Amino acid sequence: PIAYNNLASNVNAVKGCSSGGFSFCRTGDTTKPFTVKYKIGGTAVSGIDYQAISDSIVIPANQTCAAINVVPIADTLKTGVKTLKIMYQYGQCIQFDTITIKINEPISISAGPNVAVCSGDSVQIGNPAVLNFNYSWLPTTGLSNPNLSNPFVKLINKGNSDQVVNYVLTVSSSLIGTCFLKDSLRVTSRPLPHAVFSTL
Repeated sequence: PIAYNNLASNVNAVKGCSSGGFSFCRTGDTTKPFTVKYKIGGTAVSGIDYQAISDSIVIPANQTCAAINVVPIADTLKTGVKTLKIMYQYGQCIQFDTITIKINEPISISAGPNVAVCSGDSVQIGNPAVLNFNYSWLPTTGLSNPNLSNPFVKLINKGNSDQVVNYVLTVSSSLIGTCFLKDSLRVTSRPLPHAVFSTL
């Protein structure tokens, strides 16, 4: 009898960031290797949008599943979301199913512009939060909350010259898989002026 193959899972990819993938699982006899052949389609182009993959996969003996990684190729052109379609046939029956994997463009973030503030004054940095995104700032010096997208900064400068702190924003989200997006900005703390008086 022909083993019956079902889709186990598929993961979308992000250019320059995280790979996608798909896997096949079988039921029935697992004592022998089993080859699943499929056709490749979609708007994504092999060798341009993703590294070439085979048109078949072997589920080894004594295993029920096998997986293939879809590795996106990073480029500087924004060509939009591309799709990779894997069309596979159930056994010897004339019945096809399709796995669709998206190859997404990387998401860009901005920590905001550089700012300058007098010693002891507060200034807000960053930008409004995006739903389902996690934020983290380093260093945490002077920050009201390092896990907000737009915390307040208050620095004390007891010196006679400007002090500069470089803050790095790291963003993560389930929407971009295992990717971490980063950007930075500089906060300049200016010393307070010293007034000198004299009397005649």
